[in-house]
Amino acid sequence: MDTQRNRRTTRSVTVGAAFVMSVALVAGACSSSGTNASGSNGTTVGTNANRNNPLQDDGTPQAGGRLVVAVPAETNGWNPAKSQWADAGSSVGSAFLEPLSVLDNDGTAKEWLAESWKSNADFTQWDITVKPNIKYHNGEPMDGKSLAENLTFIYQNGLTKIALESQYDHVEQTGPLSAKVYLKRPWSQWPVSLNNVWMMAPEMLASADNGVSKPIGTGPFVFQEWQTDKYLRAKKNPTYWRKGDNGEQLPLLDEIEFRPLVDDDSKDRALKAKDVDVALTTSAQLASRLEGEDFSVIRDYTSERTFIMLNTAEGPTNAPNPFTNLHARKALAYATDRAYIAGLVGEGVETATQGYRPESPWGMPESETGYPAFDVKKAKDEVEAFKKDTGKTELSFTLTGLTSIEDQAIMQALQAQWKDAGIDAKIDAQEQVKYISTIAVGNYQAGWFRWYGYLNPDSNYVYNAKEDANPIGQLSINFTHYTSDRMQGNLEGIRKNADLETRKKANVEVVKETNEQAINVWLFDTPYALVAANDVKGMNNFRTHPFGNFSAKPWWANVWIKK
Repeated sequence: MDTQRNRRTTRSVTVGAAFVMSVALVAGACSSSGTNASGSNGTTVGTNANRNNPLQDDGTPQAGGRLVVAVPAETNGWNPAKSQWADAGSSVGSAFLEPLSVLDNDGTAKEWLAESWKSNADFTQWDITVKPNIKYHNGEPMDGKSLAENLTFIYQNGLTKIALESQYDHVEQTGPLSAKVYLKRPWSQWPVSLNNVWMMAPEMLASADNGVSKPIGTGPFVFQEWQTDKYLRAKKNPTYWRKGDNGEQLPLLDEIEFRPLVDDDSKDRALKAKDVDVALTTSAQLASRLEGEDFSVIRDYTSERTFIMLNTAEGPTNAPNPFTNLHARKALAYATDRAYIAGLVGEGVETATQGYRPESPWGMPESETGYPAFDVKKAKDEVEAFKKDTGKTELSFTLTGLTSIEDQAIMQALQAQWKDAGIDAKIDAQEQVKYISTIAVGNYQAGWFRWYGYLNPDSNYVYNAKEDANPIGQLSINFTHYTSDRMQGNLEGIRKNADLETRKKANVEVVKETNEQAINVWLFDTPYALVAANDVKGMNNFRTHPFGNFSAKPWWANVWIKK
């Protein structure tokens, strides 16, 4: 290991950061290639994820060392049922907390901490058993009692309660390692939701803040210290339950540290100065600039979408909202040159007009999605139709977004495009905490948004469901507030049916209705990347699993540093 790295491991580098994480979503599921509990990562690259990342033969893993990872935002706590975890939070939290399930490339749930699950005939009751002989970091057993406590806690707290209270009835412990979940309605894909059920120790849940400031899990690293906006540190879990590909005890690192670095210039400087070893970014330009002799880049450019989300409801705090009118929504869609915007974001950035890549198991050809193509004349026609419908003299609105320099630059480019079509947009840049509240209670007209990092369409149910669209001013998980009988019927079809083809047909109809109604102004696929120093090894799990999402990433255990 070089002398600069040795000097760095003896000191801490303090970097202040502001909140910029996207609105934290619940009940999501990450798409991933099949990974067994021993740590085998396979050789197939996910169809919805890191398609262009060849696997690396890193040689024999070496134990020891300290890894410093830069993440794009701070997180407001470490109990995922009460705190708002986005891409940064799930990346950090995966070092010390673990989920009950992970997902393979078609969105099917695979066991992680769970040993097995089984439903009754109509999918309203689910029996789940956890793996034996796993302990939390404080020595408490992960057993049936803890399983029931975790499931109950998650379903009765935070956004999960709001989103799923119409679905869940109660949970009962049924054995030393098992529990039964009782649902109010059929849910054939219930195990998918277990990807966001992170197991937490009884001591953590019983603490005054439910472990928000001191998490206790089963993961490869044991939480040590958290200084808000500066760093989170964790050390090796010597009794971790997983082994590596060659039978070596995991994790391989002695310590791991995460630092929130908001802007990409700070990440660039920190990597070059060897103050950090790995950086998570959504800057395609940073990834291209650093890839080469000193750094390797792992890209996940197709897992998640960046788009403008339109609020279709109006209340006292967002009135007058033009996007209650379909012509206004279609005008914005026609006026947006997605290809141009993607080109501004960076090289290799792709676009899609659906929540799923066309080549994914749930995608369809782009020509069949029904989304309006860029056409300034048609945009102007829709503006005139809006004026005729409403009696308004202009189409104007406020675009709410975050304060990052990169996001602001793209929003300004969009503002100029829309101006060419006779649409006047004002940009309202908000700090993260205010932005989360603004979106969640519907106090916006159009919002800069990142979403659809989930391969299984069941995961998107709560964000489109009728029961989750409350009046403006009240907390809503259906952020667009759009509902219809057609939409709800197809969402129910996805959720209650086990037959793959039936579910795919229903999902196609959801995509088509979303585009017919121009609820989302699609922009580009979010260009997530991990930029790592070349002595950082054991990253193949990140090459074969999408990390551009808000879900569990239990792969830090396999990472090591070549000495």
